[in-house]
Amino acid sequence: MRNMACMLHSTYFGVLQALRKEKGLFAICELSIKGIDEMLKAYFNFLEDKSVPEIIAQLESTGIYQNLELVKNGDSYMLDIGKCMFAGGNEGVHSTIKGIDMPCPIALFISSCLAKENPLKRIYIYPSVYDEDGVTTQIDLVSPEEYEKRMNELNKIAKIEK
Repeated sequence: MRNMACMLHSTYFGVLQALRKEKGLFAICELSIKGIDEMLKAYFNFLEDKSVPEIIAQLESTGIYQNLELVKNGDSYMLDIGKCMFAGGNEGVHSTIKGIDMPCPIALFISSCLAKENPLKRIYIYPSVYDEDGVTTQIDLVSPEEYEKRMNELNKIAKIEK
């Protein structure tokens, strides 16, 4: 299982890192969320009518994820995966991630589901905070205007850092 986790994580992070250099972190998150939605419609229509709580329950029922929790506070959500089999403990994949990194693939998946349930809002997903057993990610639902405002601020910061 550890080898499979390493292969999946390296593929995921490798693709996103390559795109990040060209598009920027938040642009690739938005593209990923749209791509996940397209894949769900094309290949996984059995999930199309599921609510976010039902999808979380299905993910947890696989046994791969434990203590999966999505806590809503207004238009913000905190996704916490207490234990992920892919994380691998103190010698696993998450122990090699430097604390804060690209959003977790499950967080992007849940973000896509939230976007589908909230078509008038935009998803603003933060980098994930990884620990050796799990991960935490904040996901905000914002108006298109607020999203543009946040993106403009990020672009200003990125220009300052160059």
